[in-house]
Amino acid sequence: MFFRVIKYYASRYLHYPFEFIALVVQRIVVLALLVWFWSILMKNQTYDQKVYQFTYFLLTSAVADLVAMTGVSRVGMGRFLRKAIKSGKFSAFVMMPMSVLKYSYAMSLGKNAIHVILAVIQLILGISMLPNITFTNFLWFVLLTVNAFAIAFSINLFEATLAFFFTEADGIKNVLVHFIRIFSGRVLPLHILVPFWRFVVFISPFSMVIYWPVVALSMQTAPLPYHLIFLLGLTWAIMFNIILYKFWQHGLKQYEAVGL
Repeated sequence: MFFRVIKYYASRYLHYPFEFIALVVQRIVVLALLVWFWSILMKNQTYDQKVYQFTYFLLTSAVADLVAMTGVSRVGMGRFLRKAIKSGKFSAFVMMPMSVLKYSYAMSLGKNAIHVILAVIQLILGISMLPNITFTNFLWFVLLTVNAFAIAFSINLFEATLAFFFTEADGIKNVLVHFIRIFSGRVLPLHILVPFWRFVVFISPFSMVIYWPVVALSMQTAPLPYHLIFLLGLTWAIMFNIILYKFWQHGLKQYEAVGL
């Protein structure tokens, strides 16, 4: 059922093939502007540093779409649920023969399948541009990406849960979006921060979602031990999902109590 939902919503791209071309052009423009912006701020870069900078943003963009991260990617499940709850369409989801979260996650992936496909292409391109990548790098990337999926899911769940308790959750959502964009490493290379704030951001859950999976692929020497980051990310993932799922269930019960 899960994959049938994805297939159903992804089938719309068969009727709009030029949407993929438009997305590719948009992604190229965004990447070019990001690289151009940071090349101005970080002057006197060598050719290798410029190539790494481009590869870094290429990979962060890919990871953001792959983990369906709210705020940094249009694939976020939280965005769809929040809008459905606000508009009243959520009632139809509750009556589905499938779990609400599972259905909404499948729907969001299906509607944005083109983003996921482009993310895989970007990831392959980014890996091909990395020198001396090893099996260990790839292994840590996979392990840290699993944590990233779990943390991203919990943050999406947080965005969706807000709609149960606030009639206008857009303000809180916008703060969350900008916070995540910066401290996940999506638009800011976190290694340029001053030592104290760099360490604080490094151990935060936001950096676990995008920055650390990318670092695992692109750096031979990590700023912090990978096993420590993996265990810390796993802790964040378990804690966030348990707490936020309970809030989600509480909000869902209130919603059902009012009447569908």
